[in-house]
Amino acid sequence: MEPKRMRTIHKHMKYYIFKLAEINFISSNRMAEVSLRKIEKCFLSLLFFIIISSPGMAQGDIDVKKKYIEQFRWIALKEMELTGIPAAIKLAQGLLESNAGFSTLATEANNHFGMKCHNDWTGLTYFKEDDDRDDKGRLIPSCFRKFSSPEESYHAHSLWLTQRPRYSNLFTLDPDDYKGWAHGLKKAGYATDPAYGDKLISIIEKFELHKIQPVQKPPVELTFEVQAETTKSGKILQKESVKTAAVVDHSKSGVWVMNEVRFVYAKPGIKFTDIAKMYDIPLKKLPKFNPPLLNKSLDQLSENHRIFLEPKRKEFHGEQKWHVVQANETLQSIADYYAIQTEPLRKRNRLFEKEEPTIGTKLKLNGKKIRIRSLRN
Repeated sequence: MEPKRMRTIHKHMKYYIFKLAEINFISSNRMAEVSLRKIEKCFLSLLFFIIISSPGMAQGDIDVKKKYIEQFRWIALKEMELTGIPAAIKLAQGLLESNAGFSTLATEANNHFGMKCHNDWTGLTYFKEDDDRDDKGRLIPSCFRKFSSPEESYHAHSLWLTQRPRYSNLFTLDPDDYKGWAHGLKKAGYATDPAYGDKLISIIEKFELHKIQPVQKPPVELTFEVQAETTKSGKILQKESVKTAAVVDHSKSGVWVMNEVRFVYAKPGIKFTDIAKMYDIPLKKLPKFNPPLLNKSLDQLSENHRIFLEPKRKEFHGEQKWHVVQANETLQSIADYYAIQTEPLRKRNRLFEKEEPTIGTKLKLNGKKIRIRSLRN
């Protein structure tokens, strides 16, 4: 056992031996009813401290955290590709905020980042005491966001950081600068704990999260022949309307879902005919699902470009109601991110044909068209 753990156990043993000795001074008429109860509490407490201080328990805690990292590294990496948030930072925050997935908020609300409701949240909620108080200073239950899955929580965390101006400076940092990101999150007010940044750095370095990289897979080589036409109907199964986020399917086939629409990422060495055959989709329908790709080949696309396997929706069915336009974003890229059609998005926000939204503009993702505010003198 480590010397530090031995000193801790020794310290607590001295305390409880003193407490046991103190029992001798209890008057004899109370000894019978008090002494046994005190002795039982003292020894149970001592046993607890010995157990949690043992190397086996410490190793078990490490194994739990490693299992959490292995479970969620893929979504952290994918969100890094989509948004630029370092996977190391996202995993460290998830570990810290959710207690490796075992906090009440994580187990009962799928909230792995301690995200509160705030005024713009219209989704499911979960209440628990945190740090909110009433007018008289009494602790009251705080409203936290509740998600349908941990993956949705991970994606909501990305939206939270990318769409709030106070975090914008973080995205000017090098993605490998995890220390800058950790201290930047604290400075921007993500947490009230003064040591929040240092805790994230400690977790990242202990588990070497900064070394996690996407697994590079070799190009897919397909040898089958594709028929020019298909007699199958290509009917797409209707799905229930649910609050969705970008999550990979359980078959590990590389099919993702956003806004109830399936899509894959462009990979080198694969063609539209391959995708049509692989996912049993009529070849002529793929261009209809992906209008911007009509005059392009997959070789011209970046690896994080989405290829939709079914029609995009006319509006976003998830929790997000608005999107704040960032630098280098276009109406098309925003529509693709949320898996919604470009023209309905343009009309909903009353943009002219070929007009692009400016940085900082709030785009409405669902519902009726935005109102035209009357000009004031």
